[in-house]
Amino acid sequence: MEDAERSDQLDLMTRSTLLKIGLAVGVALLVGWAALYLWFDYWVKTQREPPPALAAGLTAPYEQWPALVQRTFPEGTPEAVMVARLKADGFQVDPVAHRAFYDWKDFPCIGRASVEWSAGDGRVTRVDGDWQNVCP
Repeated sequence: MEDAERSDQLDLMTRSTLLKIGLAVGVALLVGWAALYLWFDYWVKTQREPPPALAAGLTAPYEQWPALVQRTFPEGTPEAVMVARLKADGFQVDPVAHRAFYDWKDFPCIGRASVEWSAGDGRVTRVDGDWQNVCP
């Protein structure tokens, strides 16, 4: 009988130990998943940047951006004024190619607002805008 009682005690101790190990592993997994979630949430938020200030308030930028660009820089606008405004808003401007673009991160995508124009005698003769979102 003593052997049976010892065996039962060992089984009870083994079960208790396994339960404690299982609980510890479960807690470690839970803490790990929580840390991963918080890190990912933080990382995603840092992978977002705002679109250009010029686009503030647009509710349908794909449709509204070209018209906004044309209203903001109508024909006859001094090219230097337009270029200065675009640079102030963070656009990368190539005055020789008459192009400007603004890229921003919008996880998981990359947004791009662009402006293309023609000029003569230092004044804008044509301007157009394009809004893109490139996603993997």
